[in-house]
Amino acid sequence: MSSNPLEKYERLLTKELQINDKYVIIDIKWLEHWKHYVGIEKSDGEKVTEPGPIDFTTLIDPTTLNSSNEIQLCSDAVEGNDYTFISYELYEDLAETHKKIGPAIIRKAIPQGQNQIIIETFLVPLKLRESRCLNARIKQIYRIRRTKIEELKNDICNEHCITPSSSHHLYSSVDENDLNWELIDERLDLILDDINLRKNAFITYESKTLAAHNVSSFSISKIHYTPEFGGLSNIEHFLREEYREHINRDNPLGMKGEVALPYGDLIHKMWSGQTNSSPPRFLKKSVVLYGKKCRGFARENPQDFMSFLIDVLHEDLNLFKEKPNIEKKDDDDGITNNSTLAAE
Repeated sequence: MSSNPLEKYERLLTKELQINDKYVIIDIKWLEHWKHYVGIEKSDGEKVTEPGPIDFTTLIDPTTLNSSNEIQLCSDAVEGNDYTFISYELYEDLAETHKKIGPAIIRKAIPQGQNQIIIETFLVPLKLRESRCLNARIKQIYRIRRTKIEELKNDICNEHCITPSSSHHLYSSVDENDLNWELIDERLDLILDDINLRKNAFITYESKTLAAHNVSSFSISKIHYTPEFGGLSNIEHFLREEYREHINRDNPLGMKGEVALPYGDLIHKMWSGQTNSSPPRFLKKSVVLYGKKCRGFARENPQDFMSFLIDVLHEDLNLFKEKPNIEKKDDDDGITNNSTLAAE
């Protein structure tokens, strides 16, 4: 190998792409300045000043600037106008000599189609959801298209402190309020490219009961409230936290949300898939506290418990502040006409 540094630089600048080789996205104006400075490209006779440190901050999406391994390029950056690529080996030499500002934007060469090799410039933006509950924590991440589904599962488990389980699966949705979450980890050896995940798709890791709920939710819209699916429609009402807007704190027959709120929290925990069991301690405490019939009989009288719970939920979530009195109208013979009664 030649000891001439210019020959080394020219070789690295013209190196052919190899799958899995690392490359660095660099400011094209800085690189052109450097080429004139070292003599790879001839200047017009004027003395060329040192190019200074490599500044990556002008190319980086500022929202990912502090991330260690999720550096995303600015969405409006244009190859050949704003940036170009250099081999990682050349970058190491340049960074040692000229220093740098900001984290390096490192990419790999990947196969595309049968015979093409490209450098993946823009990463796939995804959103990791702690669960599909409406108030679940969400983290924005960026991953290469060849990220394995198994790696994605490890990412979400580490981010949200979830213990991997054989009863849990990865699901994706393009809308945080979408009822149809799609199973994406039937094969953990697949990569993001294989499953065609859309940009900014929501990813969550939950128990198999979520899949059953998705099927049932879809069926609800088709079956028009057949008895076997009626309860699931109510669950969706609580999962979306819509019930909070309906709490009637002025209804004298209700408990001002003191029962509805712990019930809603319990539903969240049961359907989040984060725990194997969800003891209804706070709900039982509220029911026993406010329900005289259930006081002291929470364990022996489940029928009374459920009856009181349903009654209180009805009153707590009833939007009528005062129930109007309806005058009973009788016919001349004192018997109410059936059609009139039905109209009322």
